[in-house]
Amino acid sequence: MSRKLVALFLGVMLVFVALAIDITYVNATKGEKYERQVLSQTQQSYDSRTIPFQRGSITDRNGTILATSEKVYNVILDCKLANTTVKDEEKNDTHPYVDPTVAALVEYFGLDETDIRDRLTGETTKESQYQVLAREVSMDAKKAFEAYVDEYADKKNKELDENEQAEKAYRANIRGVWFEESYHRTYPLNSLACDLIGFTYSGDTADWGIEGYYSSILNGVNGRQFGYYNEDADMEQTIIEAQPGKNVVTTIDVNIQKIIRTAIENYNERIHVQNGADESDTETNRQTKAAKNIGVVVMDPNNGEILGMDSSDWYDLNNPRDLTPFYSKEEIDAMNDNETMEALSAIWKNYCISDAYEPGSTAKPMNVAAAYSLDVIDDDTLFDCEGFETIAGQMIRCGAYPGTHGVQTPADVLKNSCNAGMMQIGQKMGAAEFLRYQDIFGFGSLTGIDLPGEAYGLVHTEDTMGPTELATSTFGQGYTVTMVQQAAAFSSLINGGNYYQPHVMKTITDSTGAVVESNEPNLVRQTVSAEISDKMRSFLQGVVTDGSGQSAKVAGYTMGGKTGTAQKYPRGNGKYLVSFIGFAPVENPKAVVYAIVDEPDVENQANSVLAQEIVKEIYTELLPYLNVFPDDTDGVTGEGSEFGTDPAAAKQMRELGDGKFEIYTRFTGSFSFINRNAAGSKRTFGVAEGRLTEGADAAGTGDGVYRVLVDFKAGTVKMEKIESVKYHWCWTPDPDAVMEYAGNGVWKRQITWDGDNRYRFDAVIDGTDYIWGYSSSDMSDSDMPSGLTGPQYRLSMRETGNINQWDYSFKHIAVLRNVTCTIVVDCSPEAEAYYHRYEFDFAPEATPVTLISPDDNASVVLNAQAGAKLTFAWNKLPDSDPAGKLTSYTLVFYSDAALEKAVGRKEAQYNGSVDVSFSELESIADAAGIAAEGTGDLYWAVESKLLSWTALSSGRKLTVTRMKGIPTAAYITGAASEFGSGYQALKALGAGKFEIFTKLTTDAAGYNFTDGDTADARKFVVEGGAIRESDASVVSSEEAIYYILLDFGAGTAKLQKIENMRYLSPNVKTQHTEKQIKLPYQGNGIWYAAGVVPYLRDWDDDRYFFWAEVDGVKTKFGANPGMTGDLNSKPAENDSRFRVFWPIADVNGDDAGAFKMLHAYRGNDSKRVNIKLNMSPDTEHYYNYIEYLD
Repeated sequence: MSRKLVALFLGVMLVFVALAIDITYVNATKGEKYERQVLSQTQQSYDSRTIPFQRGSITDRNGTILATSEKVYNVILDCKLANTTVKDEEKNDTHPYVDPTVAALVEYFGLDETDIRDRLTGETTKESQYQVLAREVSMDAKKAFEAYVDEYADKKNKELDENEQAEKAYRANIRGVWFEESYHRTYPLNSLACDLIGFTYSGDTADWGIEGYYSSILNGVNGRQFGYYNEDADMEQTIIEAQPGKNVVTTIDVNIQKIIRTAIENYNERIHVQNGADESDTETNRQTKAAKNIGVVVMDPNNGEILGMDSSDWYDLNNPRDLTPFYSKEEIDAMNDNETMEALSAIWKNYCISDAYEPGSTAKPMNVAAAYSLDVIDDDTLFDCEGFETIAGQMIRCGAYPGTHGVQTPADVLKNSCNAGMMQIGQKMGAAEFLRYQDIFGFGSLTGIDLPGEAYGLVHTEDTMGPTELATSTFGQGYTVTMVQQAAAFSSLINGGNYYQPHVMKTITDSTGAVVESNEPNLVRQTVSAEISDKMRSFLQGVVTDGSGQSAKVAGYTMGGKTGTAQKYPRGNGKYLVSFIGFAPVENPKAVVYAIVDEPDVENQANSVLAQEIVKEIYTELLPYLNVFPDDTDGVTGEGSEFGTDPAAAKQMRELGDGKFEIYTRFTGSFSFINRNAAGSKRTFGVAEGRLTEGADAAGTGDGVYRVLVDFKAGTVKMEKIESVKYHWCWTPDPDAVMEYAGNGVWKRQITWDGDNRYRFDAVIDGTDYIWGYSSSDMSDSDMPSGLTGPQYRLSMRETGNINQWDYSFKHIAVLRNVTCTIVVDCSPEAEAYYHRYEFDFAPEATPVTLISPDDNASVVLNAQAGAKLTFAWNKLPDSDPAGKLTSYTLVFYSDAALEKAVGRKEAQYNGSVDVSFSELESIADAAGIAAEGTGDLYWAVESKLLSWTALSSGRKLTVTRMKGIPTAAYITGAASEFGSGYQALKALGAGKFEIFTKLTTDAAGYNFTDGDTADARKFVVEGGAIRESDASVVSSEEAIYYILLDFGAGTAKLQKIENMRYLSPNVKTQHTEKQIKLPYQGNGIWYAAGVVPYLRDWDDDRYFFWAEVDGVKTKFGANPGMTGDLNSKPAENDSRFRVFWPIADVNGDDAGAFKMLHAYRGNDSKRVNIKLNMSPDTEHYYNYIEYLD
């Protein structure tokens, strides 16, 4: 027994020895191989691998998630492990893990079985331990797979039935599947704010929107996990945790973004239904854009924060490459790679910052504010709109054409969106100053908004801005801007003049929510003064209350804004970009809303109401959301008022400021005042002994027409009874000419006048006589209005005192003589100012005439024969027609058949024909570009003007052959001239007309005119007012300075003697005549006085002009129009503001044609200047120059 045990022991020992020898051999020869194999089998968990960071989130200002990264998983297959060979009971090789693993992957992840098996058997993949089968699998899918695999793993067989035991064994063979952590970028709101947010290409790279601009901030740093064996062959691992990215908290408000989106969708639906779309297909109608593009920007004007921004190409941020909402399947299939990329880029870009366009009339407020800042206009500056302006020979129309806006103040120009008024403002500013203020307002420069892809826009330079470019730029055409540029500039205009950099990032936070960076408002510069900003808010409020922007008005709120209608290139193609930019409330703006509709899908695109409706809808929801309470609802209601008992229909009173309100109205019993206070709730007030009483039943009582002044701050009410209002014809006042009260502060009376045209209105208020008349005195002829509208019709109200029957009178315009009409006094609260107007029994609309002669396609050969003319005739309205004797006519010549480029006009008054001399036709042909002595076509039509309304007839063609032998240049020479044997060119006025200011002597050798500056030039003399060709010379009868005008086309000449050229100011002219400064003549049209001291002691003596006797008649040489405001810096010589025109009408008027002296010289009579009046033919424009010496 013991021998058996010893033998067994020895046997076992021999086995161990053999095993030790074998192990030693393996370690010596193959140990490294086996060590690598063991390590590789654990590499799936412990080898070095990347731990991805989580990209930071983007949220709105209230914390709503706009973009976030969710944890997802990549499904990894270890093919080597899944392919492990196992011996079965018969010692055969089997692969028990393949089928269960493949089946589970297909079932739970929807993978392709063929693909999995190809990887398991492929020569290059079957040994791979890292095959990515699926990416970005959700955590729920991962957990479901793991639950399936582990369902029976922890249960003992005895706890399971036979089928469950088999299933346990089957699932235990699912091998080689593991999960790699990753992150998926998701956008919970899909397409909302897609332009602003942008998207990532692969989770951590982006180019568009906030994702692109702040990509490096949003990105974190990847971590790493390292696995290795230590010297004891134990696995060790080192983990460097990933650092998550930072979060961007934006200025955007999701709720405002939804308001914008809804407004655009409603616009789309409205237009599609109007165009005949199926009303029931709501989704398609709302999601399909009804314009080339629609853009909206909502901005806080007080800090530059973008509260919302959207355009109409909406794409799903979770699927940004999906073109199916924009193109058909056939269109997409036909695209090559470049075309696909172009299509995607077009929908991905942010229209509001990347597209530049002509802004149209929304640019006008900035230009008007610039003119105020330059002191070239003030509130009393008037602009006469005739429906167009002729600039550099080109007719540029106002939107009122063929009608007119008449005489307007700057506020009227904005309210009426008058292009003619803007062009006149631009001429006062000049190109250099206009461009300087474009730069101040940020046009042509990046705003620096924190979004990629911002465009500059294109603006003119001084080299490219001629008179026409300046004219069109004043009303927003000829240069381009972006929406964000326009919103930022406009915000500065209405917020006190502060230009803030627009921005969309509010704060940056870390993963704990702590703020690591705040984007404080960046005040870039001051654009205008606070005073001008206040003025512009008031002007722009008028645009919304009773101007072109009324469709944007939200009931109950004070608002301001400006419309825009920009004609797109090529002009005349019927395509427009319409817009509206607004702010509310007026006194303390909380939000600027800017909407653009580019090429709206309507027949008439030139309709800014389309944009106004979008803005109105946005403000209707936005203002209550911002806790802005109604501030425009103070009004009158009650059974005894004109307006009924419904508080919602209460008549809004005129706001006077500082809590004061006024209304002219009738009471027939009890009434109340209502007011919305700062909390937005309705308050009701009555009147008791001149004091406001508050209460639900509070009321006052009255019987008659009253002027009511309510002071909510002082708690007082002043009620003045208007006993009568009479029309006062100054020549023979009629005590019975009582005007009838028509309601809502309006009185009317039918009148017919002849003889003296002076009138006013007299009122009796609480027993006191008042005059409702002209502003400061009786109206002068120069102040008379040219049409039926304008500031001249405003009423100034004062007690009569010792005023006589003529004082403070208006003047009827001549066309109203013997016309029966109704004169209306309007003191309604809706009126911008209290004023009067006319109403007629006929429609005040001009009627186009029928042309008689010359016939269409007629021709004429012009010659210089004295008295040669062509008669143009048409069928005028008969005087028996009520409108006939009021309609005047103007013959208008054009260079184009479309009748757009006017090159000449001739007034025909109230006649049906007018004669045009051949000389005049020569000038018109020259203006039309017909070559000298050449033949070309003119087009003519007749403009009918009825009061303030105009209409244009159809046109006819007239072929004109210009005069032969008409000089294209003229010179003066001779011993009796200033220039001796030399030649001095006269100033060319076009079409054979020339002029010069020069001195002639009585030298017997005389002088003559030539058409060249050489001895062989043709020579001309002037005799008896006629020009004739002659080699002789003419001797002047008197040595003097002359103005000479030669008209070779008419064969006529004019010589006028110029004497006593003087510098003077209004008071020097009328009160201190001894202070007039005589300017000695220096030669070649220049007068000059050196080292003189102008009289500047009186308050208004910074104004000046020049005065001379022209053929013995006192004639003013001055500005046109007169300068306004103060001159605060020394001008350069030949400054365009100091151009000289003559003769200036109303030689006795103080202001007519006045220039301005340097303001610092005002109130002083000792400072010296040099004064130069340059009327030389060598200068492009006549001008004066004051050189300030002290």
